[in-house]
Amino acid sequence: MSLARTLVTILGLSLTACSSLMPAATKPEIRELRVTDDPDHAYQRALRTMLGMGALLTQQNHQTRFMSAQLHNAVGLNVLVMPKGQGSRIDVQGTVLPNKLVLGSFTEVDDFLAAYQRQE
Repeated sequence: MSLARTLVTILGLSLTACSSLMPAATKPEIRELRVTDDPDHAYQRALRTMLGMGALLTQQNHQTRFMSAQLHNAVGLNVLVMPKGQGSRIDVQGTVLPNKLVLGSFTEVDDFLAAYQRQE
């Protein structure tokens, strides 16, 4: 596991709870997307995607290309954009916030990636 992915995982878990104490339905969802966009462009695109989904940004750092947000007042999303070859790698981690329940499927991570890919 890369250092950056480890950082996203640790940060996500520290914002929620220890994964061994969480019920199976609230374990973090982690996805990776590789894109041809340069890292700065990919980060700006990810930021627009996050805001377009109605997320409330809780942390943002343009230099490290990391952002954290809350969606639907129930899900924490962490996004990290890193250079990868001629493009970028986007790591996304979603976790149900403590004392929150998900009704239906926990799809926010996949929803974010789909919205990112739809963006022009």
